[in-house]
Amino acid sequence: MMDAALQGQHSIRLPPGVAANLTTTTGGVVTSPFSDPPREGAPPPKKRAKIREGLLKFMKEQAERDETREREAVAREELLVQGY
Repeated sequence: MMDAALQGQHSIRLPPGVAANLTTTTGGVVTSPFSDPPREGAPPPKKRAKIREGLLKFMKEQAERDETREREAVAREELLVQGY
C-alpha cells in the first residue's frame, strides 16, 4: 500500500478544481469521476447551443422573478415602517 502511494497510484477522488491544481503544480496526471465526459459522447454543437440558450433564458427569467420579489419585499417593508 505504501509503495503504491509513493509511486503516485492512489484511489482518492478529487474535485475538478483540486485535480487541475495538482496536475499543473506537480506535473502529474490526476483522473477524477468529476472530470468532463469524453467528447465522443457529447451532444452535437447545435444541441449544446440550444441547451445553453434554454439555460440562459431560464436564468434570466429567474433573475427577473428574484428582482420583482425583492422590489415587492422592499415596498412591503416601507409600508410597515410608515405605519400602514
